[in-house]
Amino acid sequence: MQAGSGAPAQLAIGRFDAALLAPRRQASPPAAPRLELAGLSSARRRGVLIERIALLARQIMGLPIDATIPEDQSLLELGMDSLMAVDLGTRIAQSLGRALPATLLFDHPSLAALADHLLPDDRPRRPDLDSMNEAALADLLESKLQGVEP
Repeated sequence: MQAGSGAPAQLAIGRFDAALLAPRRQASPPAAPRLELAGLSSARRRGVLIERIALLARQIMGLPIDATIPEDQSLLELGMDSLMAVDLGTRIAQSLGRALPATLLFDHPSLAALADHLLPDDRPRRPDLDSMNEAALADLLESKLQGVEP
C-alpha cells in the first residue's frame, strides 16, 4: 500500500499465542539437605561449610563437580554474576536454616570469607576497654582479681 493513495489501511491479524511470552523456567536442583555443624570441631565446621558452599557455587555456575574453586578467590572474579550470587546466598541460607542478606556474596566474595563470616567465633572475645566507663572497668578488674592472693 502506498502512502497518500486514499485506500484504507488494512491490518493483518494473526493468531496470538500468549504462551510464547511466558518466561521459561528451568528446573532448579533440589534444595541441599540442612547442614549440621553441631558437634564438629571449629576447624572441621569451617571445612564442611566451605565444601558445601563450593558445591553450591559449582552447581550454580555450571562448573564440573570436581572443579577446584580456590578458597581465597572471589567468586565474582570467577564469573559469578549478581543473579547467581543471590541464588547462592539463598541456597546457603537454606543449608544453614537461617536468613541471610541479599548482599552476602558482595560483602564476603570468597569461600573463606563466607565461612569466616557465617561461623560463630569460638574464641573468647576481649572487652573493648576504650569504650568502657570507669565503673565498668572497675567491675572488670575486680572480676579478674577475684581469687588472687595479695
